[in-house]
Amino acid sequence: MPNGVSGFELAQDARRLRQDLKIVMMSGYVRDPQSRSGALADVVFLAKPFRQTDLAAAIASALGVPQTESTRAEFRRWSSAAAAGRGN
Repeated sequence: MPNGVSGFELAQDARRLRQDLKIVMMSGYVRDPQSRSGALADVVFLAKPFRQTDLAAAIASALGVPQTESTRAEFRRWSSAAAAGRGN
């Protein structure tokens, strides 16, 4: 990150400005993200590498969308369409 700011510090600063901000953090290096997050509540962590369906599930979780078989099927459909270059 620029100027030596960590993702955790950026998230803390963003939350100071907007307390209801939903945050999904990803990293390939953090072994125990909860210990690094400090006072950040309701942060969803995603370990690299991840699949598109994992990203969709993390975003849904951050937004409070229930994880049901129906939403998982929709994530898979979206991921397949995105991989095929069809978008939506």
